[in-house]
Amino acid sequence: MLAICTMPARAQAPVEAFQDKLVTIGTASRSGSFFPIGTKLCEIVNRSRNTDLVRCVAYATSGSEYNTKAVITGDLTMGMTRSDLAYAAYRHVGNDGELNGQRLRLVMSLYPMPVVVIVKRSSGIARLDQLAGHSINYGNEGSGQRSEVEMLVHALQLTRASFSRVTELNTTDMGKAFCEGRVDVIVEALGNPSAFYQRMIEKCDGRMLSFTPDLVARIAHDYPLVRPMVVPGGLYAGHATPTLTVGYRAVLVTNAHVSDPAVQRFVRNTLDHLPELRNLDPVLAYLDQEQLLDASGPVPLHDAVRRALAHAGGAP
Repeated sequence: MLAICTMPARAQAPVEAFQDKLVTIGTASRSGSFFPIGTKLCEIVNRSRNTDLVRCVAYATSGSEYNTKAVITGDLTMGMTRSDLAYAAYRHVGNDGELNGQRLRLVMSLYPMPVVVIVKRSSGIARLDQLAGHSINYGNEGSGQRSEVEMLVHALQLTRASFSRVTELNTTDMGKAFCEGRVDVIVEALGNPSAFYQRMIEKCDGRMLSFTPDLVARIAHDYPLVRPMVVPGGLYAGHATPTLTVGYRAVLVTNAHVSDPAVQRFVRNTLDHLPELRNLDPVLAYLDQEQLLDASGPVPLHDAVRRALAHAGGAP
């Protein structure tokens, strides 16, 4: 009888210990920066899974918009996205509560993402106001790339009908189509320097177009979370001077309902391996704790992130 009575108490501890054992991260196409960074974050977390009891899995997804929605609905534990998309979702309250963006919480702020427009040199396009009449890739549905193109097209006072052909390809297929001459204009927002941009420019007859100050001002006015940015000169062949553009930050978000232990263990492991992350990709070369746990992000920090920051010796 004594053994039977004590069984429930003994059985309860493992259930509580393992309730936060799985963290799923939505990334994007395998060709961009999100996928290798998300995969590396999971690899770091999984090294301590025998002690922390947290296992991390990174998934290739359709991109930022999908990740943001999936985090809100609970289909993903965490998602890599853009600061402006996270902010827009946070301000949205769905009538049925399913897409209540106020559940979004910031886990990390990663790196700047300038919007880059690359055109075929052979297309004869020299300025952004010459895009009409050419073929363009709008990006796959659910991707941040799609919203980047729509933002640019709106600012140029164009529509889909303004182009001779519109494709809806992800980054991988878009790059292939551009190199094969099936698309004249591609738009993407990756960290710099980028191996993808380098290939498009140096191997596939591409050139970056600079935004005019007036266009930057119009976009910044219509999209408050978008900031003026530049792609430094000298990163890519034939682009010795800086390229003016707009952009945002890459961020990792989660849901307020995700437990404190899972988020805190995730962030603590990341902070313990910052030098390794910096060496993973040039876009992370200058990543530090202050930037990573920046409380001025597009959505509030998850409560556990503040505790992880305090644990690492920073301000709570």
